[in-house]
Amino acid sequence: MGNTAMNSMKAFLFDLDGCIYYGDTPAAGAKELLELLKHEGKRCFFVTNNSTQTAKEIASKMSRIGIQAEPEDIVTVTDNAGHYLKGKFGGCVKVKVAGSEALQSSVLGAGHELIPIDSPMPADVILVGRDVTFDYDKLQMIVNDVHRGAKVIGANCDSHHVGTGGVIVPETGSLTAAIETVAGLKIEHIGKPSPYLFECVLNRYGLDPDHCIMVGDNFMTDMAGGVQAGLRTVWINEHNPYLRESMPGIFPDYIVKNMEQLLNIYTK
Repeated sequence: MGNTAMNSMKAFLFDLDGCIYYGDTPAAGAKELLELLKHEGKRCFFVTNNSTQTAKEIASKMSRIGIQAEPEDIVTVTDNAGHYLKGKFGGCVKVKVAGSEALQSSVLGAGHELIPIDSPMPADVILVGRDVTFDYDKLQMIVNDVHRGAKVIGANCDSHHVGTGGVIVPETGSLTAAIETVAGLKIEHIGKPSPYLFECVLNRYGLDPDHCIMVGDNFMTDMAGGVQAGLRTVWINEHNPYLRESMPGIFPDYIVKNMEQLLNIYTK
């Protein structure tokens, strides 16, 4: 895929953590690239496995660090989790959430019954997101509910994301991995690489995947998900240069070190 092919793309889908910003620090070149793309009439969307913030909260954060984005252009697991569960289980269900207040609000907003995670009442579904209060006791509660018939759905399978200064921040996938190990099950996840978030963008805006390109740093979620959704792909591999070896059948169209290098390639 040459530069001409990249320039012909009508929509760019970006991951956020480790791509557009690192914690509260914007990635070098990100603001300039986004402004250039918008000036040329390209659509820019942000597809994130974030399960702690809503699109409005993320747009506000981006504005604070100098990057402009509208909430409707940001697709999060947080905002879509409740609707995903409704589609998955054919209607409203009883849900326990190990995760953020925003994730709980998503469940309630879609019409589900929210049960406290420590309640003895049985639930149909346990929704697991990034939970900074996750501990042994909570793991035991979830396993107990699984043995009583509850289904576990993970917000995303990311083991971590890259924070400010390249710090590795534990993510939802590290929690669902613990549940899988103890309960002996395979957990389905809402976020990338599942096609669900990509479909939210493509269907909502009537986009042709052949004319869209996914840019992200996580090979297992951004690249695998983008390829499976039929999108072109750009891998930002500054912090994860060896992840490609774990998925030999996935081939990004571009491999760059960072957003600054991508900007340089795009403008050549």
